[in-house]
Amino acid sequence: MKGVYLLTFFFMNKTFIQKSILCLSIFSCSAITFGYSNSECTMAEELADAGIVYQASNCREYNLDRTIYRQEVAALALRVAEKCGIIDDIPDLEDYNCENIFYDVGSSRPNSWVCRSAEILADNGIVTTSRRNSSGRPFFEPMKDITKAEALSIIMDSAGFDFRGERYDDWRFTGTGAVAWQKPVMQYAEDNDVISSISSFRPNNVAYRREVFSYAQKAIEHCEEIYDDSGSNNSGDNFYITTDDSSPDTNDSVDLTVRARDGSSTDSSYRGSVEFEVYYRSSSSSSWIRTTSTSYYEIDSDYRNGYTFTSSNRGQKTLSNFIRFKKDNLEYKVVVTDEDDNDIE
Repeated sequence: MKGVYLLTFFFMNKTFIQKSILCLSIFSCSAITFGYSNSECTMAEELADAGIVYQASNCREYNLDRTIYRQEVAALALRVAEKCGIIDDIPDLEDYNCENIFYDVGSSRPNSWVCRSAEILADNGIVTTSRRNSSGRPFFEPMKDITKAEALSIIMDSAGFDFRGERYDDWRFTGTGAVAWQKPVMQYAEDNDVISSISSFRPNNVAYRREVFSYAQKAIEHCEEIYDDSGSNNSGDNFYITTDDSSPDTNDSVDLTVRARDGSSTDSSYRGSVEFEVYYRSSSSSSWIRTTSTSYYEIDSDYRNGYTFTSSNRGQKTLSNFIRFKKDNLEYKVVVTDEDDNDIE
């Protein structure tokens, strides 16, 4: 396989990053105005050039100084999930049959495109169906402004960021108004440069388009960073990797799930053999060092010589108790490659 994929473990920052490129072309407008900067205009233009948001003729048309509706965040999140490999095989808009999961979202209510986004995200646990009206029907409130914390959580869930198990430091949230579920979201986001500061983040305030654009841009930067390291991109063959614990304690065994992909879709016909490489770096270094030393890590004996996919795997395999890391205060990453450098067909 000519594409590779990386899984990164941070023992200091407790970070797991999954990367790829996302796109979106649906955004409408909301309300309230207070200006925007040249750098924010540049950000919007870069997102538009990448096909993530619509191409406006000038910065004003991006409506960066306006709030953003829940339906708009859902549309963006769906593209994040698709391009990051969290959700595969999304039907075209004209081919999607609305299931009426939400009482306030239908095939043409409030428009023709939000149903697909909201329902697919709900089916994958990215947006909730637990909010219900007096008749017991789930509701989505597509035309309602969204809070910063909820928008941030949806974008990070869609990108596959493993923040829900984050152990947070309660003292960091003094004066923010954050409640329990918001704290791991905010801490993970600050530790990974998705937001600039916990202390200035007001989770219960409404989100603005420029802020959600920024969350999306940061997700893209993480995606591109992984592929830059590996020499791959989301248009070719690659492995997509997830773990059951992105912030393990020293000597904890970690499961690894490897999925062969052609672009962003699972290649169920893949029968190749994969090999594993382990790298580390200290918090003060930007350079990765490959290691084979058992003083740094230990791969389970079942996988030390790699793993060969069979027809029963259908392109995906969870390697139980795959690896344990032995040294604190280091950042580790695992690289998966096809041992024969074969393409995924």
